Amino acid sequence: MPIQPLTNARVVSRGDAAWHLACDQGEVVLAFVAPEIARVAFTPAGAPPHMTWALTEDAGRLPAPPVDSQEEPASLTLRSAFLTLKAALGERLQLTITRADGRALVVDAAAGGMGRAEDGQIAWAMALERDERVFGGGQRTGPLDKRGRKLTLWATDPLPNHNAEQTDAMYQSASVFVMLRDGLAHGIFFDAAYRSVADLGKTEPDVLRFTTEGPDLVVYLFAGPTLGDVLRQYTALTGRVPPQPRWSLGNQQSRWGYMTADDVREIAARFRAERIPCDAIYLDIDYMDGYRDFTFDPARFPDPAGLIADLRAQGFRVVPIIDPGVKVDPNYRVYQEGMQHGYFVQNPDGTIFEGWVWPGRSVWVDFANEAARSWWAAQHEPLIRAGAAGIWDDMNEPSQAGMSAPPEVTVPFGATLPLDTVHHSSDYGPISHAAFHNAYGHEMTRATRAALEAARPDERAFVLTRAAQAGTQRHAIVWNGDNSSLWEHVRLAITMNLGLGLSGFPVTGIDIGGFWGDTQPELLVRFTQVGAFLPFCRNHSAKGTARQEPWVFGEPYTSAIREVLALRYRLLPYLVTLFQEASTTGWPIMRPLAWIAPNDPASVACDDQFLLGNDLLIAPVLHAGATERQIILPPGTWFDWVTGEAIPGGQTITRAVTLQTIPIFARSGAIIPIGGDLQHTGEISDKPLTLEVFLSQPGQTARGDIWDDDDHPQAAARGTFASYQAAAAWDDDAITLRLARTGGQMPPRHAGVAVALHLPDGYAIEDDGLGEGDMNALPAEWRFVVHRS
Repeated sequence: MPIQPLTNARVVSRGDAAWHLACDQGEVVLAFVAPEIARVAFTPAGAPPHMTWALTEDAGRLPAPPVDSQEEPASLTLRSAFLTLKAALGERLQLTITRADGRALVVDAAAGGMGRAEDGQIAWAMALERDERVFGGGQRTGPLDKRGRKLTLWATDPLPNHNAEQTDAMYQSASVFVMLRDGLAHGIFFDAAYRSVADLGKTEPDVLRFTTEGPDLVVYLFAGPTLGDVLRQYTALTGRVPPQPRWSLGNQQSRWGYMTADDVREIAARFRAERIPCDAIYLDIDYMDGYRDFTFDPARFPDPAGLIADLRAQGFRVVPIIDPGVKVDPNYRVYQEGMQHGYFVQNPDGTIFEGWVWPGRSVWVDFANEAARSWWAAQHEPLIRAGAAGIWDDMNEPSQAGMSAPPEVTVPFGATLPLDTVHHSSDYGPISHAAFHNAYGHEMTRATRAALEAARPDERAFVLTRAAQAGTQRHAIVWNGDNSSLWEHVRLAITMNLGLGLSGFPVTGIDIGGFWGDTQPELLVRFTQVGAFLPFCRNHSAKGTARQEPWVFGEPYTSAIREVLALRYRLLPYLVTLFQEASTTGWPIMRPLAWIAPNDPASVACDDQFLLGNDLLIAPVLHAGATERQIILPPGTWFDWVTGEAIPGGQTITRAVTLQTIPIFARSGAIIPIGGDLQHTGEISDKPLTLEVFLSQPGQTARGDIWDDDDHPQAAARGTFASYQAAAAWDDDAITLRLARTGGQMPPRHAGVAVALHLPDGYAIEDDGLGEGDMNALPAEWRFVVHRS
């Protein structure tokens, strides 16, 4: 399918880092946003200004980098320190972007380039190299590598086949793609608000073709060259996840069907009685009075503040759900105020659009309007006053719900608002829902975060959202939405969340146990053994399905679930450090094996295992009745977390497994901090902070960074944190470990520190490799004598 190219391109103006080209079809701007980030924009003649909700306000204020230029009659070449952008001018505009070393990153396809497709949509077709892998695109089913797929970029409630292998568009749409070839990575972000399609070699195997229904096209190119570099560069423009409250790193429990305050109290009491750690309980739509947002049913939840206070005393937070559809009810204050001020989405004739969702006939808040967002944020006051610790934004693709409509009204599965409905954007004026759809949930979470931050400026805001677009990570965290109690959805949890992490969403999770359908005992255990190592850990299920709280199937299943959740809590010092890293770099917490082994074909192809940070490899059991598990170990040496066995990497091994087995391996050269057993994150363990040190041979070194803070939103800026660095060196017959404080003024959370050394068979250590110290007396140094055994 050839693209009609842009013709007769010529330079008409130039600036410090941007060159403007005129062509027969409009204007092209070639620019460098940063030395490692190029921007290419095509604006057809008569098109409106570019609309974006993806970029941060700071993205437009980055200092212009130095650029060398060379203009010839038929070409323009621009060079930054990292990238070279070359445009062939004249009869047909052709673009090539290379790294400074000459490696091609973007080359116009032979019958492509930038222009218009046969259907008139704006498109850019670029060549795909034979061995190039393509990751990202937001939330997706199928393998981690999306090469050979055709992806629709459109936030969608994918009814009726949630998370099926053939599902295309889903809740979280992000048109950013990370390319990996020969161990080197680069990234491409198509900043397109309208519905778009990314054909990643499906129609033409060697062509990436991006088309958009929007009036223009803006594209950013990230130089990499590592996966981490690409994510850092991309999130420098679109924002990074804010520091998350410590309690949100714990286990969380939810169900659509906790109908009364007594139900919730019983769940909380059972968690503590069963000694299963948990930090939060969620309230789905049944807590509301007739599904009216910001209300509590007076009969079933008569004293919400008392309920939340009682649960808080037991170490639980409470997170209620909120939907953007507002019940049409002249006696409902939120509806009255929204109608009075014009804060709801309109039909083209100026009347208010009405559709169907849980309350019945409903209207939708116009989140494109700044005044409407501020008003909506203020509506959270009853929930915040009652003590809600965070907010769960749902149905915000936005979606309608046909089961609430009368029989004579048909609402198709996954229906959104009509595309010609009107939003009154504070930035762009009146715009259609076709323009704003993908940003709808994004701007809803922006209002939600503003509500929590305004009410509690000294607490970290927690916002969970179902719908998202590029950049939503700076407002909220995401989960995978309505999965099912199926084994294939246990497996899908790995590829889907790895893909989201490579799309800029570092904090993601699943409905542990499955939302739809009845889970089974072994399935619930395996779901939990995956979910316990995802950044967001929550069990959630639908009304009318079998109960799936951790204890429902009895032994040995309850103990297996308790054991893996307890391990998550012992790993909190490691997780807290990874979450801090995510907020400063944009790096995912859950990573593909290719993150540390981009040149190893087996690691790059692997998508049924993952890394937690760089140092722990998780290979969950993913099949019913499994008695063994094949595990790919990247190059290097890896230590079995349970047995301590040191195993050479660069191979596939087989491990026998039981119901309790979760194959976990620690990377040689790692120092992993772990804490004691907890029932919730607010507990203080009397156990020391333990540094698990993994060394595989003399001459090797190990290192680990540790971060802790007081949970304040500005902990890093105001110094209320504690950062440490541990470093070990194995020199012939001795191992030396040094622990030093590197920053912050916060007192240590753990009074004591212990050291546990892990070495390969054939070596023995005096005192069994254990050392102890005082976290208040740093720096500290330990020396261990090593013997051949």
